[in-house]
Amino acid sequence: MRIVSGCLALHAGLFVAQVQLADAARGACQLDLLEYGLADEIGEELRDSRRKWGCQYSGTECTLEEDPTSGWTTGTCTLLKSSEDGADGERCQPKLLTRELEKDIAKDIAKAKRKFGCSVQAVTCTGSGGVVTCDTQSDQSGEGAAEHRRSAPSAPPGASDACNLGILTASVEYELSGKVGKAQSKFGCPKVSEVSCQVAPSTKWVDCALTLDEEAAAAVPSSCNMDFLAQSVAADIGEELAEAEIKYGCPVPQTAVCRPSGATRGAIFDCTLEYDVTASDGNNNDAPDADAADASASDPSSKAADDSPVTPGGVQWHFRHMRGAHGNL
Repeated sequence: MRIVSGCLALHAGLFVAQVQLADAARGACQLDLLEYGLADEIGEELRDSRRKWGCQYSGTECTLEEDPTSGWTTGTCTLLKSSEDGADGERCQPKLLTRELEKDIAKDIAKAKRKFGCSVQAVTCTGSGGVVTCDTQSDQSGEGAAEHRRSAPSAPPGASDACNLGILTASVEYELSGKVGKAQSKFGCPKVSEVSCQVAPSTKWVDCALTLDEEAAAAVPSSCNMDFLAQSVAADIGEELAEAEIKYGCPVPQTAVCRPSGATRGAIFDCTLEYDVTASDGNNNDAPDADAADASASDPSSKAADDSPVTPGGVQWHFRHMRGAHGNL
């Protein structure tokens, strides 16, 4: 079955890093971010079909082709069953589910091609225990592949077998890029030069700072609420870390530092999660600024006395969020 998707078609669902940013650089393709966005969308589609119609599928394999004349992208997909999947319910219509997956994947790949220069020929998404991961087959490999895909970070002590730090890092990048991209395109917020978060494992606080250079900070329009953006970013990052810790046994990083990857307006981020390889879970010394977090526990949104203090790296906006508080905004 083949579904044709026009390159200019819009999709209401999730897509990597808010690709509606029309001025994003074509050289900003990051395949791991693309794969995370696809997994998020395809996983939701499969879970919905299971819950609503009794369709028992955990993945899909798709090939993509682009018409050289029209530029349209076509997708051909096959549904996958695993040993965990049972028989389909009477209301399940596999052809309709396949058509929806082909349409979604074709649109997303077309957008990634147009906006970021990603070249993808095939997508394979597989799931286990309700968790879907996707891999792409791309000609952006071999020499220079590091520009499009990073090697998986090594697991720190204490990480469970179910913990994939590559997926965790990509999920943080995905949520951050989407949040900042929306703030820029919808509210005119300026380029964020850095997002840094200090995480206190023993107290569950996440202290995040958004940094703008002084010129950008002086030109923040009235339509842009930087305090709210800092609050939203801290909540998103905090909840991603909490979910990874609770569901997959991922250790909590001490810091998360994210900087623009080179996109024109700085809305696509590369993040680094840093772990203390010597600290133990039972020792409060592994919590940076733990005493300060305890001292201000009654004020989870406490910021510095000056809402936008000037630092050597620019002007910062701060917010504190408690991990696991389900405070995504």
